Amino acid sequence: MATNKQLRGCVLLAMLAVSGALGAQTSSSKTVRHHKIAVEDQSQPPELTQAEAAIEKKDYSAAAPLLEKVVAAQPAIYQAWFDLGFVYNALARRRSPLPHIGSQSARSRMCSNPT
Repeated sequence: MATNKQLRGCVLLAMLAVSGALGAQTSSSKTVRHHKIAVEDQSQPPELTQAEAAIEKKDYSAAAPLLEKVVAAQPAIYQAWFDLGFVYNALARRRSPLPHIGSQSARSRMCSNPT
């Protein structure tokens, strides 16, 4: 009888120790946030930020001139080019934002099959 009570006591202590260790392990982990915190990027021009806000609102006609201004002033900003193409597609504009690609001769050279 005494061994049965001792066995139960040991099992109970082991279960408490394991549950305590698991509880301590989960409470010491890092907190994970599943929402985004808006941080304004200071490296991009304010027109690009305004244009992206207009794109989020699906106001493509307001975003297009802002993006054209950014592309003309700073052509190295690839995100402005990407957004401008997205806006042109949404507005069903088929002209090229790049003047050298928009010409018929340039398109024919790019699309021709060299033999």
